[in-house]
Amino acid sequence: MNETKEKLIKIAITTIQKYGINGLTIRDLGNAVGIKSSSVLYHFNNKDGLLNELIKVYNENFFLILKDIDNKHTSALDRLDALVSLFQNVLSEDKLCLCAMLASDNEILDQITKKNTQDFFRELEIWIKNNILELKLDANLSLVLISSLEGAMLIDKLNNNSQKLSAIRVWLKTL
Repeated sequence: MNETKEKLIKIAITTIQKYGINGLTIRDLGNAVGIKSSSVLYHFNNKDGLLNELIKVYNENFFLILKDIDNKHTSALDRLDALVSLFQNVLSEDKLCLCAMLASDNEILDQITKKNTQDFFRELEIWIKNNILELKLDANLSLVLISSLEGAMLIDKLNNNSQKLSAIRVWLKTL
């Protein structure tokens, strides 16, 4: 991938994480890296192509981080705690999960982006479920945890704190 395309992807991901899909325009994206809108479209064809590329890169990076968490922590509880930290780190940058932002605008997503967003949540749910099962707990807690993380992140961003995410960390310690 060339340097300009990498910059465009990084800026677009951050923009959507902060302002949502409607906060991202091809013109603003081009201006951010000093190229014309037509040059942005050269790299992605259209906004749907851009979104598809963003989610692909985001998913790859996110699941590499989870793999790193798996390698660093032997305890399932420590891995889940590290996941909470990951969400807190994103929030500390005044951002939300890219896939949560895409899910909130799912009615305007093309089918490929919608499927890739669903795949992200499915894969994250499986990762959480595997850790929950290792703790010999009900697998349905994975649904509770993924929903709690995404919802807590949203409410904490609104309130400009990480109170809800911190509460999830406290709850995990009771498992």
